[in-house]
Amino acid sequence: MNKKKLIFDSGFILSAGAILIILDELELLEKFTGFELIPLLIVYYFGQFIERKTSTKLEKQSD
Repeated sequence: MNKKKLIFDSGFILSAGAILIILDELELLEKFTGFELIPLLIVYYFGQFIERKTSTKLEKQSD
C-alpha cells in the first residue's frame, strides 16, 4: 500500500472518529445514531474515487 494513502486513510479515520465523539458528547447524535456513518462513508469513498482519477491522469502526463 502506498505510504501517502496509508497516512491519508489513517488521518481520515482518526478525524472522523474525533468528529463523531464530539457530536456524541454534544448529544447531537441521539436521533440519528443508525445513520451517523453514512455521510462519512460517502465522503471517504468519494475521496478514494477522486484520488484514483487524479493519480491515473498524473501518471499519464508524466509518461
